[in-house]
Amino acid sequence: MAWHGWDNTRKAVDPETYRRARIYDAPLGVGHLVGILDGRPLTKVEGYVRSIVAWFEQDV
Repeated sequence: MAWHGWDNTRKAVDPETYRRARIYDAPLGVGHLVGILDGRPLTKVEGYVRSIVAWFEQDV
């Protein structure tokens, strides 16, 4: 979510989702995808976003 900028993210989601996104960003943020994808571009963005949103919506 942060690749759109945190200000845009804050405007696009409810406060609880924003709070959780900031908490999860450090260990799981988009910057880590570079290592996971070995420098290749993310080709299935919609699926990635759906999985992240579903993960955020889990009861913890």
